[in-house]
Amino acid sequence: MAKSVDKKNGYRDSFVKRIVFAGLIVLCLPVQASDPVDFVRLVENRVGAAPVLDLSDVDDQERDISDFRGRVTLVHFWATWCSPCLKELPDLKSFSEKFSNSDVHVVAVAVDSHELVREFVANRNMGIDIVVDQYGSAMRDYKVTALPSSYIIDKNGELQFLAVGPVDWLSDETSRLIENLVGTAEENHEKI
Repeated sequence: MAKSVDKKNGYRDSFVKRIVFAGLIVLCLPVQASDPVDFVRLVENRVGAAPVLDLSDVDDQERDISDFRGRVTLVHFWATWCSPCLKELPDLKSFSEKFSNSDVHVVAVAVDSHELVREFVANRNMGIDIVVDQYGSAMRDYKVTALPSSYIIDKNGELQFLAVGPVDWLSDETSRLIENLVGTAEENHEKI
């Protein structure tokens, strides 16, 4: 009888592993398209303050989204195992460099363990801030449904835009979107 119980538990464990694996595959399915996606302005009733992003970086230093208040902030969710995420990281770095002299900041949220992310960035010049969401709390707070996902937060800390899937970070449209947010925030600040 003990053998049948072990066999039953073995089948259950195997089934659970298969379900988890299938879930990870499904998480990446929406982003397998070869064409980059566009940002979508968040619907007015969904727009509000960006969720708290209180995570640590690869050096275990605590980082908070409020550290970047007063700047347009791009929060980019990715993972070391996500192929579309890895393909767009070099362009995301170039995007960050392009806007390095303006009020724009890029935070890449790795949905992995600290150890995996530390190993991944060890021999790479990432050029962007990377924080680790080891337990998925930020993913839940931002309601991330697929990787990569990117959120643009204005200088006032309000969510403005969302893109689910890879983005053409070097496109004129993406640059104009960011420049308009930086300019709009500066114009609003001047009027006060």
